[in-house]
Amino acid sequence: MIDTSTITTVPAAVVPVTSGWFSKINWTQAVQAIAAVLVIATGGKISLDPQQQLAIVGGIVVVGNILTIVLKTYFTSTVTPQSVTATTTKTTIGK
Repeated sequence: MIDTSTITTVPAAVVPVTSGWFSKINWTQAVQAIAAVLVIATGGKISLDPQQQLAIVGGIVVVGNILTIVLKTYFTSTVTPQSVTATTTKTTIGK
């Protein structure tokens, strides 16, 4: 038998919801992807060898990921509808 006297209820947080088009993280990821594709597509035209292309694309990916973490951690005050979609997981303890 489960002791339900120690279960506490936490109130739901109320946060502003905005469109995904206003998401700094979505825009950061989109710019990162476009920049990487542009480097790969135009590298031969501006005489970059494959190692230079790899270094530039790697730098774009690393900087983009760090920027995403910083934005998500310190500068996110709203959520998008997709990020608050309810998912429920049923857990059964004992039977």
